[in-house]
Amino acid sequence: MRKKLLVLLLSLVLCVSLLPIGAMAAVNGSGILLVMVGDTQVTDKNASDVLGDGTVSYDSASNTLKLNNAIVGTIVFEGNYSQATIEFTGSNKVDGSIVSWGDLTFRGSGVLDVIDARESDMAAIASQD
Repeated sequence: MRKKLLVLLLSLVLCVSLLPIGAMAAVNGSGILLVMVGDTQVTDKNASDVLGDGTVSYDSASNTLKLNNAIVGTIVFEGNYSQATIEFTGSNKVDGSIVSWGDLTFRGSGVLDVIDARESDMAAIASQD
């Protein structure tokens, strides 16, 4: 009797473990799941000074990445096809691509050079919409 209960219990555990479980990610108000600047992920803790040198900040309420005389790697806005903005002042350089899964707006009074020197078929600036 004990063996049958153990077999039944293990079978039940196995069946429950095979059920699909949806993955959930934190989404800010604009629908963005992830913002990357080079190898650095933007978080609530580093949003006011993403790289620690005062050149990059991020406003999650407006989904705006602000560059001020910054030299950065690839910029990625990953999320639910929403609006993203890059605002720039001074002389800025992106060594890589700028990618967004939604609308992408550029505005500023400075210069934004995007130089993707990799040999690939990917565009230097890519937006889903």
